Amino acid sequence: MIPLAVSERDFWWDRYLQDLTRQGVKTKFLTWYRLRVEQLIARFPGVHSSVLRVRDIELHLTTIGGYGLEPWQLLQTLDAIQRFGVACACPWAAEIDWVTWRHRWENGATEKDVDVIRHGVLPDDPTLRNFAVQMRVSQRS
Repeated sequence: MIPLAVSERDFWWDRYLQDLTRQGVKTKFLTWYRLRVEQLIARFPGVHSSVLRVRDIELHLTTIGGYGLEPWQLLQTLDAIQRFGVACACPWAAEIDWVTWRHRWENGATEKDVDVIRHGVLPDDPTLRNFAVQMRVSQRS
């Protein structure tokens, strides 16, 4: 990856954050959106975001999910990374199952819960059962 000059990087961030504002992201959250994207970039130093793979992004999301953040913070992280991927036309942005990640973090499902649900078994826990049904419906939509 060829490093951008500071002024070019600042210009890119300014333009990107303006785009987010036009997309409806509130100004008070822009700093957090940038931080979430910068965390992703820092995890893969020297690697351009467009060559990351789905498993790289999902590993990053799984790691973030283990930080003990509030659900709204996890969802903000997810939204920030998804919007970044789309804005940069990264192939992984179209390949990740964002709906499943969103449902997982909204409902507090673990990776094991999601795996069980993917294999067709409905859990006994009512919250997870609801999550499973929502996930299946969203996958068929």
